[in-house]
Amino acid sequence: MPTAERAKTDLAGIISPAVGRVGVTAWARTMLPFSMAAVVILFTYFDVYHHYWFLKLLNGYVIKAWIFPAILLLFVLWHTLRCGSLPDHFTGLKFPSFFLCAYILFGSVSLAWNEDLYHAVKYGLIMFGPVMIYLAALLFLDDNRLIEKVILLLFWAGVLLSGYVFYMYEIQGYSSWVGEPFAMRWMWTRQEVQEILTLNYHSANDYFDYSKTLKLIDEPAFAAMLSPLILFGFFRAVRSSTWPGWLFYIPSFFMLYTLLGTAARSSFVAFIAGLVFFLWFIRTKRLHVLLIVLATALLVYSQPFMMYRIGMLAGAVLTKVSESTDGQKLQPVTRRLEVSLKKLEASLGERMPIQQDGHIESVTETIERTRNYPILGYGIGRLLAEHATSESSWHIEHNRYLFILSTSGLLTVVPYVLFLIALSWLAWKTHSSGCNVQGRCIDIGLVLFPALILFAVQITNCGQERYYYWVFFGLAAAWIRNMTLMESREHSTH
Repeated sequence: MPTAERAKTDLAGIISPAVGRVGVTAWARTMLPFSMAAVVILFTYFDVYHHYWFLKLLNGYVIKAWIFPAILLLFVLWHTLRCGSLPDHFTGLKFPSFFLCAYILFGSVSLAWNEDLYHAVKYGLIMFGPVMIYLAALLFLDDNRLIEKVILLLFWAGVLLSGYVFYMYEIQGYSSWVGEPFAMRWMWTRQEVQEILTLNYHSANDYFDYSKTLKLIDEPAFAAMLSPLILFGFFRAVRSSTWPGWLFYIPSFFMLYTLLGTAARSSFVAFIAGLVFFLWFIRTKRLHVLLIVLATALLVYSQPFMMYRIGMLAGAVLTKVSESTDGQKLQPVTRRLEVSLKKLEASLGERMPIQQDGHIESVTETIERTRNYPILGYGIGRLLAEHATSESSWHIEHNRYLFILSTSGLLTVVPYVLFLIALSWLAWKTHSSGCNVQGRCIDIGLVLFPALILFAVQITNCGQERYYYWVFFGLAAAWIRNMTLMESREHSTH
């Protein structure tokens, strides 16, 4: 005969699994969308679709970079409209949102004006496709802890890829794979292109050196991908009050070593720009500042090829400055400055040959072309047809601002620049106001604002729109929105 105690035991046996299933279901509903978003962001940020190992896995077939961000955005929009109010997700982002809409609007008008329908759609996906990953990150990451988890995932992926590059060059050796033919195929058209795995190198006075990067991924892009992740590692070390947190410096400096090994000078200069702001934010942590500065200086000194390329660029710029100045019209102070520039150029020339940098010519020609088509631009198709060939006297400028200006005109580039300025200003303002609240100074904004500055500098050497910096634009926008909503809730409770 059942007793009261046995009845309680039986009831507990029924309820416990049920509660467990409810808990698992709630956990799955939270983790599954986040896992999906994190994987898409990871693949998109590192451009995994074009990694050699991934293409080999797919027998050379190339997945368009905009496909998975588009799927993720549709899922996030469905999830957002189903669970909440869409306008709330743009709180505090009025000006960046306005300028982004203007950029898309006028860019679309320029495409419609300059291209036929097929190429307008094709170039439109290239031009505006990265905005989809920005919107997906903005709409989905409604908690700053999720933002930090995403960056942590990118951080360890960056460490893994840096280890892969180290293995390829330092252990396996580039001679084992360089020159290998590889077929890349497009899904729908079945078009096939034979690629040869090459090595960017320099040889002077019997001295040989080369750029180290992932196969089929260009050096400036890979270096730029690592840059904010290095700052994130510094951030985790600075925020920690115990010695295990300081261990984040080890993988961070390893990624910095990999960045310098790419010899991508534009990305390195951009990294330094972001690092300056980061060090300014943590200036009261003097031991951390000293460690970062000394270790960075030692790593730079250990990479002569990077120093050579920076010196070559400096020499080219100095040559252009000297050619553009008229000594007869200069004031006395300016004359002395010109003499100093010529002495510096001569000093550089003694140690390494001062070469004519291709960017100097392409910038000049791009600006000249822009004067004839200032409003809606010259058109992407026409520019590619005329200057993306080996016979062209100058090639397409690897400067995102100038590229948009020349192909789409002032109406498109002005809101693009204003979007970056507005987003950076809000990130600065949000971080500064957060410092007035106890415990908020060591916030993820310590990384996101320098990342915005870093990428704003880096895309001066990035012609085609890329997804990796739009990921961080979306993370920064989501953080600004989250902080704005948090502060509004705090004020409403007081």
